Amino acid sequence: MSDVNKPRFSLRLMLSSIGPEVEVDDPTFITEEMVGEAWNMINAFIMDMVDDLELEVDDEHFRELFIHLCYKLIYREMTTLLLMPSWEENFKERLGTRKRGPRKQKGDS
Repeated sequence: MSDVNKPRFSLRLMLSSIGPEVEVDDPTFITEEMVGEAWNMINAFIMDMVDDLELEVDDEHFRELFIHLCYKLIYREMTTLLLMPSWEENFKERLGTRKRGPRKQKGDS
């Protein structure tokens, strides 16, 4: 593996309230160009949100909003990652049973 393809960082998140440590094995497939594109999309989203709410924010407050959104996205995805195996197991257990969802009553469309 050349120096260009070696991971430059290790992402470790400890979400003590929901489970164990989760580690990203190989973050090298995300290029700097992709990071730039993602930053531009989130930047545009936050700017639209600020404009819609008619807020006056300086650069520091904008970056705080940016980081807050990133952390919320990370927390949401890590929670999903940790809970998905149990969701899948529950789905398999309910497959073929009446527990799949709410029963339809007569007269429901």
